[in-house]
Amino acid sequence: LRVTQVTCPLAGYERVSDFCLFTGKDLTLTTMTPSHSGICGITRAKVVTCWGKAGTFPVSFVGTAPVGNPSTPPGRFSPTVLNGLNSVGAPIAQMLGDFVIGSDHSMCSLDSSRKLNRCWGDSSSPPLATDVFSSVQGGFSHYCGITADGSVKCWGENGNGQTSIPADLADVKYMSVASNSTCALTGANKLKCWGTHMGSSHQGFAQAGAVTDAIAVSNGPMHACAILNDKTVRCWGQNDYGQTNVPSELGTVRNILATRFETCVVTTSNALRCWAQDNS
Repeated sequence: LRVTQVTCPLAGYERVSDFCLFTGKDLTLTTMTPSHSGICGITRAKVVTCWGKAGTFPVSFVGTAPVGNPSTPPGRFSPTVLNGLNSVGAPIAQMLGDFVIGSDHSMCSLDSSRKLNRCWGDSSSPPLATDVFSSVQGGFSHYCGITADGSVKCWGENGNGQTSIPADLADVKYMSVASNSTCALTGANKLKCWGTHMGSSHQGFAQAGAVTDAIAVSNGPMHACAILNDKTVRCWGQNDYGQTNVPSELGTVRNILATRFETCVVTTSNALRCWAQDNS
């Protein structure tokens, strides 16, 4: 990335000849998160810094304008070069935050009160700055977050219905966001899923709606699995590699993770068990 400053605008960068290169020198972070092409973090001074593939997201984009208030429509964004300025956005070097969350193609920062501060890269229609989130997760090109009152807000691309939240969803206590889909677990232990698993239709999500006694859920890019109240496992979605074929002798589990082509659990006897891609 070619710049004209004597010093580099982002923490962790050093001037080398006519370029700013990321070296991590003297960089101390309180939190960081990855994207498809880079990493962003928050320094102790609450300044956002990013690094990754030169000339691509996240380094080559500025932040959106500050998220709007109820009288200001949100969703404004303006990509430009790192040291560029315009009337809408601000360079990454000028952005502040306390937390940073990433999808594959954008980043968002939250302030100390867990309100959305800025998003950079193309992240359309973010929620209002008045929303307070207990958690936020990013997928391939969208975000979903649980607000303080247990409702869910989603923003970003919606080509697969991934931000189309079910109208009757409420009292959410946990959420698992994957590439193009989200599954939420309510206080009544019911599951609601929306969007689309890669390579599949919405058929699998109908199976999720039948789960009314879940205590945990892990939503992967192509399939999802839940731990039920009796600590057994139920999976649905794509099954190209056998990732939804729960072993009959598995028994009870306490943790679960659905990845792209396989499923792993930790049993109640603390044993690790995985099945699907590696045929174990």
